[in-house]
Amino acid sequence: MVFSKRLLVYDQRLRFGSPKRANLLRTRFLKVNNQQMAPQRRLNQLLSELKEAPEPIGTLKLGDITYEVPASLTPSRLPRTSSLLDVNDPVNIENLHFILQKYLLGQDVFLVSQPGPYARRLALTFAKYVRTPSFYSILTLLL
Repeated sequence: MVFSKRLLVYDQRLRFGSPKRANLLRTRFLKVNNQQMAPQRRLNQLLSELKEAPEPIGTLKLGDITYEVPASLTPSRLPRTSSLLDVNDPVNIENLHFILQKYLLGQDVFLVSQPGPYARRLALTFAKYVRTPSFYSILTLLL
């Protein structure tokens, strides 16, 4: 409201010719003002929805990286399959280490592998050990 009152005073001082032109300028000013306030409203909404981090239930150590594993907020979405990868295999440990690095940096991981269940099992094994909800999508390319 303060901005529109200032604009009305500004209109009266400079006399933009017609009331139609003054309304057009007022509309543009308010649109710009509302667009500038939208990020602040979104930030306030996100801050109000933040919850305290759950207590860690354990520690995952892969190579030189240590990760405090929190309790899951949605335990129903955790992987419950028994066909996960062997974590004693050095190749699997190396791949899980790579994914953990990306996870801690907040980066996405795109797994490309030979046909078969390895990439899916790797993703589910990682999701199980860091106790994060999982969702996967399979893309098949037919040539």
